[in-house]
Amino acid sequence: MADVVGADWEPSPWEIALLTEAIFLRGAQAAPCDILFVFGGTDPGHVQATLAAYHRGLAPQVVITGGVKPGAPRHPAWPGGMAPEARAIRAQLIAGGVPRSRIRWEERSRNSLENVRAAQELWAIGRAGSILFVGKSFAAGRQRATLRGVLGAGPALLPWSFDATGDGVTVRAGTWSGTAVGRARVLGEYLRWRAYGRRGDIADDAPRIASFDGAVAAFSARLG
Repeated sequence: MADVVGADWEPSPWEIALLTEAIFLRGAQAAPCDILFVFGGTDPGHVQATLAAYHRGLAPQVVITGGVKPGAPRHPAWPGGMAPEARAIRAQLIAGGVPRSRIRWEERSRNSLENVRAAQELWAIGRAGSILFVGKSFAAGRQRATLRGVLGAGPALLPWSFDATGDGVTVRAGTWSGTAVGRARVLGEYLRWRAYGRRGDIADDAPRIASFDGAVAAFSARLG
């Protein structure tokens, strides 16, 4: 993302506060929900966070999504080899004590938007009153917008996030602005959220930061 904003981008205190609240959904409180929805991914956090939420009684039903993303790198600790993400996550959840009868899964989808669309097509998750969704903390805002864009205004959407580590840096709400990796992750999420929203793929509800409008336009042009 450095080429569309500038490799030396240093966020202002105002930008840090706004992006932290929006990107991480900082301040959102988890509560018992009807469905525990797991976005696809190979980070161990997907399994660990899901097990923690389920065993705390935060949802009675688990919906796992994710197939195989061609060419996408897999987390070094991923135990699933080339198996679809949802299949491997399901096996780990069962090993961790989640009953098979409590799990639904699909292994066709390849990105967040397809994750939600597949679950809606298969199980009409938008009819639920509330959904607790599992994913990386720096993707929470965009993932909620993805759910909202597909499901509409029906279910309450609450994040159950984990802090992911990549390139030796753990990206957290309180420290992301202090590292180049953290700034790149958060900026990338913001640009995707704005661009996908403009395209109509997800809810167009990202906060507007006028100084990034040019970067959003450039990123959108790349998407076609």
